[in-house]
Amino acid sequence: MNIHQIDQYLNVTADAALEDYMRAFMLKIPFENINVQNNIPISTSTDDLFDKIIINHRGGFCYELNTFFRAYLTAKGFHAYNAAATVKSPHGWALEGSHMTTLVQLDRLYIADVGFGDLPMKPVPLSALEAPDIVDDINGRFRAIQTGGRFELQKETDGSFNTLYKGLTDEKSLADFAAMIDYNQHNPQSIFVQNLLITKAQADGRVSMSQDHLTITKNGDKQKIKLTAENYREYLKTYFGMDITINRLE
Repeated sequence: MNIHQIDQYLNVTADAALEDYMRAFMLKIPFENINVQNNIPISTSTDDLFDKIIINHRGGFCYELNTFFRAYLTAKGFHAYNAAATVKSPHGWALEGSHMTTLVQLDRLYIADVGFGDLPMKPVPLSALEAPDIVDDINGRFRAIQTGGRFELQKETDGSFNTLYKGLTDEKSLADFAAMIDYNQHNPQSIFVQNLLITKAQADGRVSMSQDHLTITKNGDKQKIKLTAENYREYLKTYFGMDITINRLE
């Protein structure tokens, strides 16, 4: 029985089921790069990811989370695959194709990215600029504009949509990301090597941790708490469900 047959039996549409899976995943599993910070090698084996995420209540960054989520969706009967994207930051574009996202083919293509840290808890359909589909979420308003085999994922800021990342709709394998996985866990220029990044969606916003602060966002209001070696583990357990030492905070 495939996903469409299951949905018909349960009277649930495939896009509604996908949204449920995304929301549950993002509310439970944080984006985090603690292993990179602690110089622990990253594995994208689904068995290792199951142990890390499910058994040990951890998260991961894009290569881990989107690999695991794609495998989960595939097991559920979805046509899901990983694709390469390039992230835009305030300082310019990151390395070409260094971000792994997840695409799902339903009536059309949807972005179902659980490994970025600032995206909605629901799939974003690829649509034309002339008739864009807007996705509203507690974290903002989003759209994905497709032109041929290319797309741009955008978020509204101050009344205009700005690109978060751009990518190609072509399917990519883990081997295609091997160089970028190595770069982002070892190269001193990598943002993941330079900075601690932990973030998790909340029903009313988001909570994030850096090496300096815990930031709690609720309904658009932000509260910042300074982190120390004495308090970070308490916040890590309270807000992210993790009990682990972070070397750079000790």
